[in-house]
Formats: sequence, C-alpha cells, structure tokens
Amino acid sequence: MFEILGKVAIGLFLGVILIVISESMSSGGPIIKGTKKYNKVNKDSDARVKETLKKGSGSSKQELQKWWDAHHK
Repeated sequence: MFEILGKVAIGLFLGVILIVISESMSSGGPIIKGTKKYNKVNKDSDARVKETLKKGSGSSKQELQKWWDAHHK
C-alpha cells in the first residue's frame, strides 16, 4: 500500500516539476512581481488592453443589445 502511494507521490512531484519547467521555457522564464521583466510585461499588457478598448467590439449598439437580451434573462 505505502509502496503504491510513494510511487504516486513521486510521480506527482515530478509532474509538477516538469510543468513548471515547461511553462518557464515557453514564456521565457518566470515573471516575478517587482522585476524589470514584470514591469515591462505589465506595461505592454496595459497598452494592448487600451488599444483593444479603443477599437471597440465592431458591433453596433443594436447587435450588442440583442446579445445582452439573449444572454442575460
């Protein structure tokens, strides 16, 4: 019984380690609050959100009202 639990625990531990490593590699490493990298990513994401909000959804007011009425009863 303990042998199986030990193997499961080791497997979970190694799985978590692999996930952390793969996420770090895919995003260019961890982003820690207070670092220059964090500040740059935060600033860039704010700029993207502002730009998206400026452009709008591309839908007319009537289309948006129809969607709202259909999804918020």
